[in-house]
Amino acid sequence: MGGLYVGLTLMLTFNMVVGTGRFEVSILAYFNESGRMAGESCCSGSRDNDTCLSLCPTFLTVCLQHHSAFIPEFPACTYGHAVTPVFNRSLTDDVKPTKNMYFIKIPFQFSWPESFSLVIDAWQEPQLNQSAKDLSNRILRDVVRDKLTPPSLWVKRRTKTAQLELIYEYRVVCDEFYYSDTCEQICRHRNDNFGHYVCDETGSKVCLPGWQGEFCQEAVCTEKCNSSRGYCDKPFECRCLLGWTGESCDKCIPNPGCVHGICYEPWQCICQSGWGGRYCNIDQHYCTNHQPCRNGGTCINDANKNFTCACSVGYTGQRCENVVCYNSICQNGGKCQGTSENNASCVCPNGFYGQHCEYKKHYCKDTNCANAGTCVEEANGVRCLCVEGFEGNYCESEIDECRSNPCKNGN
Repeated sequence: MGGLYVGLTLMLTFNMVVGTGRFEVSILAYFNESGRMAGESCCSGSRDNDTCLSLCPTFLTVCLQHHSAFIPEFPACTYGHAVTPVFNRSLTDDVKPTKNMYFIKIPFQFSWPESFSLVIDAWQEPQLNQSAKDLSNRILRDVVRDKLTPPSLWVKRRTKTAQLELIYEYRVVCDEFYYSDTCEQICRHRNDNFGHYVCDETGSKVCLPGWQGEFCQEAVCTEKCNSSRGYCDKPFECRCLLGWTGESCDKCIPNPGCVHGICYEPWQCICQSGWGGRYCNIDQHYCTNHQPCRNGGTCINDANKNFTCACSVGYTGQRCENVVCYNSICQNGGKCQGTSENNASCVCPNGFYGQHCEYKKHYCKDTNCANAGTCVEEANGVRCLCVEGFEGNYCESEIDECRSNPCKNGN
């Protein structure tokens, strides 16, 4: 038993682009061992004991058109058509009708209608391409009326006469990136600024990890990211909106300069207990905590600058640290010099000293140092130099040597 296996790819294009796919026909086997036409006559050559001496040079035409109950001798092939090359080779007994899987592809660019008619004719080829115009050259016709939705499995078909046998299968599939029963749905894998997804077997978008939304353009932030206060441009990050901070963007940023305050919304400065002012930098208990006023000044808590000192008469400055000249500041005839911006000082007359000339100066002639002490005059008075064993301003006290506990094992 001999056989011939034929396969090729032919393309046909329509202008209107709605859906796009292809109708595929795989010619598995064709047998014409007798070399005869549909009847008893030989395709070519003569007979020898009722055997045709040569094979039929043969080609196939494949016609795909709308579903129709009536197929004319020369159909319209409204969905497309294809023609195989001429095949003519010797047949041998070891050739079997095994599957060779070569395709005839009839592409379409319209919405696949599901129903169709498939017409396959086998022609002898004595006059090349003119043969298909002469019905007397037709060896075999097979007509299929069917319904298929892509992607369909292969449908196998066998047609056979007394002399001929044709085995083939057919299916309809959408082109790459096209889906649905009509091949109209477009889905193309992408991972760029326009989307981050792959397509499943139905053409639906399946977002890549870390992306969401209709076109998978919206990044998925970290699980803890506060959606009203944070956002992300890349998957699994958390970028804070202005005024918020923290790993989850849940911490507000206080007013810049806020010292002892907190916030519940960005740029607030809500003072902690004991603090006041716009930046919570005013100690409301500064007077009690620091007692800054000197020379008898009275401290008053100030909401703008921590404190204010109400100075006693004769003193000035932020902390009443400066002395000003006023009546009776200098005693015993002393003369005051200086202004309110500078510390005032008293120029004391002879015989007096001290900040206010309040101390009378003493002289050795008026001073008696006891216990053989020696008087020495200094700038602010006199001093007694005591001999060993005595102490005091006038060396009037005997030193108690026992105070230092000099005895270790006795009294």
